[in-house]
Amino acid sequence: MLVGVAAAARGATSKAPTLVIDNSFTIKTSDPQRAFDPTASMVDRGIYDTLFTYKGSDLAHPIPLLVQSWTATKDAKTFVFQLRKDVHFADGTPLTAADVVFSLNRLVNLKGNPSFLLAGVTIAPKGRYGVVMRSKTPDGALPAILANPSTGIVNSKLVRSTSPRIRL
Repeated sequence: MLVGVAAAARGATSKAPTLVIDNSFTIKTSDPQRAFDPTASMVDRGIYDTLFTYKGSDLAHPIPLLVQSWTATKDAKTFVFQLRKDVHFADGTPLTAADVVFSLNRLVNLKGNPSFLLAGVTIAPKGRYGVVMRSKTPDGALPAILANPSTGIVNSKLVRSTSPRIRL
């Protein structure tokens, strides 16, 4: 195949199909809480769900994905999200507030490139399907931030079982 590519580059013809390799598709990790580059974002968007997403090219209005409903205080410092109850991970484990809290706290505590997304935000469970987020400063953009692939939700039990030292 490489000979075919080299021949095609010189303008020669080849009976074999031409393979073009683009080096711009590079990825260091698909771990959503560690990844913050275009390729990883594309991959993570397909692997992990986020609390919010977008419809088509409308990036001005995030829409709920894992969230059923939410409220925010007038000062945009406290948000309460109610999760959908019909969501399961690939292994059948139901999604709960514990997974969301674990994932988002993991994002902050790993202190990787995307950790700035939730700087100054505390995340806590409110029952089995509720999540409370409090921001030190008004943050009306929080739903839009929660559509970023780096806020993808992982199965907390699975991650803990593969990394027993994690204490988030």
